Amino acid sequence: MKGDISRETFDATKHYSGVRMQQGRVQTDADWNEQEALQRRRIQVEARDVIGRCGAPEDNAGFAISIAANALKIGAGRFYADGILCENETDGLAYEAQADLPSPVPWLDQLAKLKSTAAMVYLDVWERHITPLDDPLLREVALGGPDTATRVKTVWQVRVLPLATAASDPAQVKDLQAKRADGQKKLDALKAAGGSPGDISKLQSELDLIDAKIATLSGIAPTCGGSFKEWDDLSADPDRRLNARTQPPAPASGPCVVPPTSGFRRLENQLYRVEVHTPGAPGTATFKWSRDNGSVVTAIEKMSGKDITVHDLGPDDVLGFASGQWVEIIDDRSELNGVPGQLAQIDAVSSSLRRITLKAAPTPLSANADGVDRLLHPKLRRWDQGGATATANGVATTAAFLPLEDGVEVQFSGGAFRTGDFWVIPARTATGEIEWPPFAIPNTAPAPQLPRGIAHHFCRLAILALGADGKTWTVSDDCRKLFPPLNRPCCTNDALHVVSTNWSNDDLLAAATFTRDGLRIRLDAAPDPLSLTTDTVQVAIESLFQGSIGFARVYIEGTVTRDPNDDHVIVWMPPGSNTTGLSTGGTTTTGTTTGTTTTGGLTTLGTGLNIGTGLLAGGLVTNTLNPNQRKVSASVVAKKTSAKKTASTAKNASSTARKLEPETSSNARIAASGEIRLRVTLKGHLIWSDPKTSVKRVFLDGQAFGQPDLRADGKTSRIAYAFPSGSHVRASDFESWFFVGGKAQPTPLQVTLVRFLNPNFANSSAGDIKPPVPATQNVVFKAAEQIRVVEITFNRNVLASSVAANSASVILEQDINAARKRLVVDLQAAANIVRITLRDPAAFSTGKFFLTCFGTSAVGAVTPTVKAEDDQTLLDGDYDSQAGGNLVLPFTAG
Repeated sequence: MKGDISRETFDATKHYSGVRMQQGRVQTDADWNEQEALQRRRIQVEARDVIGRCGAPEDNAGFAISIAANALKIGAGRFYADGILCENETDGLAYEAQADLPSPVPWLDQLAKLKSTAAMVYLDVWERHITPLDDPLLREVALGGPDTATRVKTVWQVRVLPLATAASDPAQVKDLQAKRADGQKKLDALKAAGGSPGDISKLQSELDLIDAKIATLSGIAPTCGGSFKEWDDLSADPDRRLNARTQPPAPASGPCVVPPTSGFRRLENQLYRVEVHTPGAPGTATFKWSRDNGSVVTAIEKMSGKDITVHDLGPDDVLGFASGQWVEIIDDRSELNGVPGQLAQIDAVSSSLRRITLKAAPTPLSANADGVDRLLHPKLRRWDQGGATATANGVATTAAFLPLEDGVEVQFSGGAFRTGDFWVIPARTATGEIEWPPFAIPNTAPAPQLPRGIAHHFCRLAILALGADGKTWTVSDDCRKLFPPLNRPCCTNDALHVVSTNWSNDDLLAAATFTRDGLRIRLDAAPDPLSLTTDTVQVAIESLFQGSIGFARVYIEGTVTRDPNDDHVIVWMPPGSNTTGLSTGGTTTTGTTTGTTTTGGLTTLGTGLNIGTGLLAGGLVTNTLNPNQRKVSASVVAKKTSAKKTASTAKNASSTARKLEPETSSNARIAASGEIRLRVTLKGHLIWSDPKTSVKRVFLDGQAFGQPDLRADGKTSRIAYAFPSGSHVRASDFESWFFVGGKAQPTPLQVTLVRFLNPNFANSSAGDIKPPVPATQNVVFKAAEQIRVVEITFNRNVLASSVAANSASVILEQDINAARKRLVVDLQAAANIVRITLRDPAAFSTGKFFLTCFGTSAVGAVTPTVKAEDDQTLLDGDYDSQAGGNLVLPFTAG
């Protein structure tokens, strides 16, 4: 802070908690300022410990980012960055109208210049020193308007950071997917073993980080949890340091000369301020310094050429301006944008005219007649560097100690310095020494120190995405983390909460794991065993179809207990889980029945599908579904059904099946992959705490809230849960679903053979080409062969509409002076063969050509892609065994 202060004594490592005044003692500004610093740090650290690095209160969450017609708006409310309170009183504040971000670069222009398709909106928070020159109301006019205490202001700025969207990297994605699958197994095992919530959370965080990397390398749109180099570079805090010492002068020669013995030789105490002017590494960065902490400053009223008219010339000659001194011309625009002001040297000073004449004319701060905008508080600040080393760019930094004056020297070291980095060095005549760690007298081994400021605090607010039209921006992800008031926390003794499960919501669970371990639900306190029954802990198998026959759900009569080794864990075990077949436990059903079949007291849905062992073996749940015909053969068992009703229902079964509506996207996914969906419900108002371990009876607040995530395959989206559960009510149900079983994924659609054919459909001299073709292999045939047809063979039948005429999913291009010209062709598809016939030209001439089969659409465009006929999966053009990727085959006609 560039105030007229004696020194700064606050040091967090001393663990002081307060300043105590004593009677009859001298009071200094440093004592009062240290007390304020102690209180401010305590409040900020406490807020960060409770809220986290970034967060907003649920009841007044501020800084919500919205975009309408490409106008970026900022919502009103509060937000905390590293414990620092930020408040926006204007709802729908325009990005360009931020009070503390004058003249921002238009964010649309910024993104367009870099051709960005994604961006992050973030909050930059820091503290600024405010004097009466910045806020005249700080002066008390009743006392004549003296300059008294100054202020510290919280500055917040909403900024936009362009993000680079990475191209797909299949090899790294595959390695990360394998790493994630291994991590998921460890997580499942940890949950099954009833691991601690801390260990589970740590492992889940590692998986989240892997998911973010997979998303980035897969070309998936950025999300708030992603890792971005741009963000890392922005928020990085390089290790840059300054060291300071006093250096006694060399002994003077002559028997009658007595040299000074002290290091600091001025007659007055000083507080030196060393501040970085131009950013960069040591040797590139420059600095400026002041013996009065940069507090000698005046307001600029007018700029005209070399002449600057100021409000005053200082209180006296010591704290004023004089010929030969260096000054900096600044205003709010430069300070708030973190850029250095203009350094200039004074040529002459006219006291009567309050005019300072510079040796070189500076650039006016404004285009108006006065050359300044008084609303931006233009100022002229004195710095005390001088001599040959002082220039209009500041004093150059070096790795050696540099003299300031009268024995005080400084040395720069470490990484890149930033404009505004500063250090203060108290120098005292009583000791002839400076106060610098380790504060020895004499200080023979000074230690380099980090900057005292300016400290910037960054928080993510939102992710922006560019639409397919290449013009419209939208908010694709809200990055703000919200927290509830402490008077209604999510987890207290007033309710039980679910903290973990041994399955992942909306994900696949191995049948063997399900039948061996059952389902395990950990609570944050012990439930009463009397409240745990199959009526309060319900597990149901859901039908794979919807339509006019209704929705069928089969409840399984398993067993419900508490883990004998951990009373916080509810264990639901399927019937007959310890045998290879099934016990004859009963079942109940809800929904409309379309026919009944009873097999040993168990329910069968359709026929023919056997999943795993234990519960799902032996026909408890089977289903037959042809996704192409979209017909379902199904029957649902009731325990007691009359023969008459059975016959009547069976009579209508076939007509009902024909009227079935198409499945929802979720059920279509289940049917296609052969998975069975199970739904778990814990009845919150019927599960209560164990009276032996709780003071009063409390119930389960089980409602959990969803968040976006990926399945264990690293590609399929799923709805994950944020634990612990709780909606701040006395009781609520916990509901979750997962999938058991599944079938192997189909073989990816790939090109297996490429042939070049002449008019007689004979193969060219290039022979049979079997992709993928190594980069070292040259595909060459003679132009004289009059090749006009390229025949492509796939390993599976190709969807005819994806390679129809003019679809441009398969193209031929000629290389002309490093530019590609698309050739006019006709496409013909039959089963697994696609033929491309040249129309213009009629045959390949001498030159280099490219055959491209698209399996991936370009970012921001809709490119036709080759698809398989049966399941419409995309072409695996890069042969990574995953759908997606373009096949590019270069060849030459010689």
